[in-house]
Amino acid sequence: MADDKISITAHCLCKAHSFTTTAPSSSLPLLASCCHCNSCRQTTGALYLPCTVWPNQSEDLSQLKRYPFSPNIDYYSCPTCSTHLFCKGTGPDDVPEVVTGSLVNSPNLIKYSHHGYVADTLDGGATVWFAKDDSGNPLPRWAGGRGKSEELFPTWPKFTAANLELKARPERTPLKCHCGGIDLVVHSAADLQGKPASELPWYVDPKTYRYFAATDVCDSCRLAYGVDVTNWTFVQLDHIEFPATEGGADRGTLPGSIAELKRAVVAEEKDPRLGKLAVYQSSSEVDRYFCSGCSAVVFYAVDVEGRKDMVDVAIGLLRHEDGARAEGLLTWNLGIVGWMDDTLGGYREGLARRVEQDAEEWRIARGYAKSWRRVMREEAARTS
Repeated sequence: MADDKISITAHCLCKAHSFTTTAPSSSLPLLASCCHCNSCRQTTGALYLPCTVWPNQSEDLSQLKRYPFSPNIDYYSCPTCSTHLFCKGTGPDDVPEVVTGSLVNSPNLIKYSHHGYVADTLDGGATVWFAKDDSGNPLPRWAGGRGKSEELFPTWPKFTAANLELKARPERTPLKCHCGGIDLVVHSAADLQGKPASELPWYVDPKTYRYFAATDVCDSCRLAYGVDVTNWTFVQLDHIEFPATEGGADRGTLPGSIAELKRAVVAEEKDPRLGKLAVYQSSSEVDRYFCSGCSAVVFYAVDVEGRKDMVDVAIGLLRHEDGARAEGLLTWNLGIVGWMDDTLGGYREGLARRVEQDAEEWRIARGYAKSWRRVMREEAARTS
């Protein structure tokens, strides 16, 4: 009996580029590897990069933007909306791999198989909420390449929950992409100490002055990154600075409103301090900022009340001394995944629920408190 064929489609956020191929149903789920290296995080803006071999090994990628990620690998993305779609080795026998966040969400399509280059994260990065596969089996974590490096124990690295009681640190954290086209600095909110909690921005922890960090599986953010599970933090624009000169002179901050930021980015004579910052308007109220060089996601801005002086920031670009999750700067909303309805009916539904469960178990096991915003919402739900 002939094996049934299933259709597989990948496309970018703006849908200017779409790719469809077929594969035997018996080949599902396709196994995806998750890379956590510094370079992948800084090229996408996400905390990891999940890829699987594309069934059409001769797929024509010539209409996509090619970025020479390394001497051995090229990345391919949409030049308009920046979605990462494929990566491919530069050797004559190398075949394209699709970045799984760009895939249409079909049932049983993708299964994560392992984590690579986890040592680069310093803190375990996103592996803490990708701890198990769909069957509850631990996913292997390799310090470097799979089978070519040390396999890390589930207890790696050691955590000290007491560190999360400290005030936000350090004062400044670099925000840089892989190609260097985005070179900014995030100033912590520790300078807001002394203000009443009611006067703090909603995304600033009133106890530690750390920025709120969230996990998101909405379709539009997923497609913007090309990654199944995305992460954002939230920062006021006047706390995002240009790096100081070599002599230490202050070079100022980003424009103070999202309207001014967009005007500066699209200006005919662009401020050189903005580097390769580009913008794609994904809906009437939403602008998505990315690097026009390596296509890394940088900011999300939405023109609604309460958000006109701040942006969502891609956490994968933060180069924090604590590691990929930047816990000295961020308070994570562990155990909560936003926009779960967008995953229903496909492989991402199980993946997103696994993320919620693994992150919650990890939080409890290490004595991390619930985020202050989660506590507020749970209390509001109980009293409503």
